[in-house]
Amino acid sequence: MSSRPGGCIPCWSGVPWSAATFGFFREGLPTACERLRSITQRSASGLLEEPATARALAGFVTRALDCGAVTDAEVAARCGLDRAALAALR
Repeated sequence: MSSRPGGCIPCWSGVPWSAATFGFFREGLPTACERLRSITQRSASGLLEEPATARALAGFVTRALDCGAVTDAEVAARCGLDRAALAALR
């Protein structure tokens, strides 16, 4: 295993690290935002979410924003949250 961040992707794979990181966040964003929206709107989703789950999901979305995989507008549209609201959940 590589000692580089994201070491599960071999350096010879030809996948740029930024593309792999963006893909990770892009793939997980819909589910994370759906669950965050459910938590913040207290909708009856059938799932009982722990406070730690909200913190982890907010952290995931914040990291996606920080690395540039998603925009503030996209997160606001999907989650109904801005950076300040995400920070409050963390």
